Amino acid sequence: MRIATYNLFEGAQDTLPLVQDFVAQQDVDVLCVQEANGWNDGLPSQLETLAAETGLNSYVYGDSNTRFKLATLLRLPILRSQVHTDGFWHSAVQTTIQHGDETLDLWNVHLNPGDEDSRLAEATLLTSLVDMDKPTIIMGDFNSLNESDKYPDELISNLALQGIKKFGTDKLRYDVTAYFTDKGLIDVAALLGKRQTTVPTPANRDMYHAANMRLDYMFATASLIKSVVGIEVPKDNLTDAISDHYPVILTLV
Repeated sequence: MRIATYNLFEGAQDTLPLVQDFVAQQDVDVLCVQEANGWNDGLPSQLETLAAETGLNSYVYGDSNTRFKLATLLRLPILRSQVHTDGFWHSAVQTTIQHGDETLDLWNVHLNPGDEDSRLAEATLLTSLVDMDKPTIIMGDFNSLNESDKYPDELISNLALQGIKKFGTDKLRYDVTAYFTDKGLIDVAALLGKRQTTVPTPANRDMYHAANMRLDYMFATASLIKSVVGIEVPKDNLTDAISDHYPVILTLV
């Protein structure tokens, strides 16, 4: 099973055919999208069109508290789903599917873009909702850094010169990813030694992607790790052009 998380700039309004190509090229079975803006509008909607063109025919549209929506599309039937908006800046989409003899909970999230304290509150809420004993993945745009990525000392001052404070003021903050780790969730890319930056891309239009950073993650519960085959961040001509983020793809056996 191939599971992808992808922040698609403004819903990939200009690059949707390339998203279809990406799903086919990477043989994606689950696509968790952040910034699915406008995807539920019109007949047929952009969500319906993408589902029909890719074969990801099961889907959940994550309405949110902002114009930045979420969407989860799958080849497999959905057993249960819920869109959580209370306590989230945007929303969080929870989807349960069958994976072998067990069920698998998929959390599609887009954490607060403002500051680490706000994101930490969302992380605390998320872990209160997750059953840590069940196979689970929390994935998406965390808008947060991980200390294990060993950013250069001068990054905080370089960001400050550009007026960027969302990652800290006096020093870089890693509270969110550290919190998830402390709660027993596993940063799969770090575990497998496959850390790769996910912003910026050549198509970047976000001033906050002012340096090479890893902002998009797959965190898994311990019970799922035995099923993990690999994780990757495809960087090629296609993903260079689709969005201002690169996707992250997790492969499960």
